[in-house]
Amino acid sequence: MTSALRVRISTVLLAIALVELPISAGWLHIGLPDLGSRSWVLTWVLYDFVPSFFIVAFVAAFVGLFIAIRRRQPVMQFCIEMLTCFAAFVLLPVY
Repeated sequence: MTSALRVRISTVLLAIALVELPISAGWLHIGLPDLGSRSWVLTWVLYDFVPSFFIVAFVAAFVGLFIAIRRRQPVMQFCIEMLTCFAAFVLLPVY
């Protein structure tokens, strides 16, 4: 049994959501560049899409959990990712 962290799509989505969390929660104030008529896209991704990242990461970890169970692989990383997504989505002020 190894304890190596494997990078999967759910891990990447969770990392992106956790990196964007301080910006969307208002803990960090960054200056956004003016992109003209496309400025709303950057604003939407940084401020409004973070809860969706947590949901998508949770679903990806949930699917990965069932695949790992079927293949008889370790499932601890998927469980921790699902717990982290749930806790961040419910407990942190993302909205």
